[in-house]
Amino acid sequence: MFKNQTWDLLEQSLPKKKIVIFGADIFASLLFLRYKDLCLQMVIDNDMKKQGKYFRELAFGMECDSSKDMPVCAVSEIEKLIPSETIILITSLNHYKEMSEQLEEKGFHDYFILKLMEDNHPTKLPGTGNTLKERLLDTYIINCCNQAIDRKKIVIYTEGNYAGHGKQIVNQMQKYYENWDIVWMVNDLEIEVPNNFRKILRSAFFEVVYEMETAGCWIFESEIPLYIKKREGQLYFQLKHWSSITLKTFGFDFYEFRNIKNGIAICEHDSRAIDYLITGSKFDTETCRKGFHYKGNIFEAGSARSDVLFHGETYKLLICEKYGIDLESRILLYAPTFRGGTGQDYIMRQGDIDLDFEMLHETITETYGGEWIILFRMHPVISRENIRRSENKFVIDVGDYQDSQELVAAADIVITDYSSIMFEPAFVHKPVFLYAPDRKEYINHERRLLIDYDALPFPIVESSVQLCEAVRDFEQREYDRKLDDFFEMYGVHEDGHASERAAKFISELIGCGGEEICSR
Repeated sequence: MFKNQTWDLLEQSLPKKKIVIFGADIFASLLFLRYKDLCLQMVIDNDMKKQGKYFRELAFGMECDSSKDMPVCAVSEIEKLIPSETIILITSLNHYKEMSEQLEEKGFHDYFILKLMEDNHPTKLPGTGNTLKERLLDTYIINCCNQAIDRKKIVIYTEGNYAGHGKQIVNQMQKYYENWDIVWMVNDLEIEVPNNFRKILRSAFFEVVYEMETAGCWIFESEIPLYIKKREGQLYFQLKHWSSITLKTFGFDFYEFRNIKNGIAICEHDSRAIDYLITGSKFDTETCRKGFHYKGNIFEAGSARSDVLFHGETYKLLICEKYGIDLESRILLYAPTFRGGTGQDYIMRQGDIDLDFEMLHETITETYGGEWIILFRMHPVISRENIRRSENKFVIDVGDYQDSQELVAAADIVITDYSSIMFEPAFVHKPVFLYAPDRKEYINHERRLLIDYDALPFPIVESSVQLCEAVRDFEQREYDRKLDDFFEMYGVHEDGHASERAAKFISELIGCGGEEICSR
């Protein structure tokens, strides 16, 4: 039924005929990576959900201008074409027989099948997988690695989507150079980012590979994927996602403690790729070297994401407007971390929320006066479906708010448990209380700590009754003294300008704010 199918035969036909792609999927990208000046006539697909979409939404790495905004058409549209002037490439790995029969019925006999051409490939590229799908994926990566690097393209991933250190640093970087091509990795395309940024899904393998392998710079708060290959000339800045000081172990220490072997492999891959690790303090630098097994360049900038804390009124206005809160109200933020269990399988979950909101609300109102609102926010890795919504009118679930630091900036008091967010309100001397009813189980079995929990400068309680007593007994002056001593001990000195320092440092290395690229 099928003629001899090889890439060489297809290439011989390309200058004479126009090509139609049958199957608007990711594997079509291989065609554009092989042939730069491809004359694409049409893209067709049987899937009605794809029809009408732009081809660039479904396949990545395309260099051919004519294809970027080409809509995907129904198969019936090829009846408008002349068969003798047309070549059709079938990209499906599973349904190519049925698709070829469709073409034959419509009088189109000159077609090639991606799967058969790959099966007939004379030699398998070194380092590629054994199955066809593995070979195609690996070939795609190799081809992307052969594309030109765009020195002005920056790929960013931050914990919490558009938030964290990366958000503050990139906003500052645009003061040095406005024409960066910013590609922001998100977990949901509904996430809002500035209009001049491009969004890609973190789970979109082909898109992530293409954008990362052709970018001059990566800025990440987590590890880069194992399948990404660092190229000569690319710069990778690892920000890590906590502030200038963190309570819990991370990186190798965490994965080894939990015996998570894949995590160890990811850490090793990431550590080898890092060019600069941006930290916030002396303590942060020391623990990052150990946690990441990293001996390379470090730039101590401070905590970029914490800069917003020095502009509390701005963010209180923003939060109050979003959730319909009276500006005269005072705000308490309750932000516990997730739980992962005690076994080797680390399954992130909410944990029991048994805080007595009514008792707490009554206590803070009696102690401080005025109207109080409690903002309740679980850790962003917890799915929204798992959040237990409070029925109290004074409790607002803010789990949908992307940037936890902006919530901290808006709050007057913060309650957490083992989350390192505890340190950030303390940078500006806001009261912090640690509500940790499961502290023994958590500290002994779930996560090792870098700092003795009892040595923290915050009131620590294990019940709602104790929490309310701690609120009533709180003394700001004594608290301020403890904070100053604690931060001095760990070399933490936040001033609200960390993002400016980090942005200037990165911009000078990758762009200098001008047309020439620094070669430092």
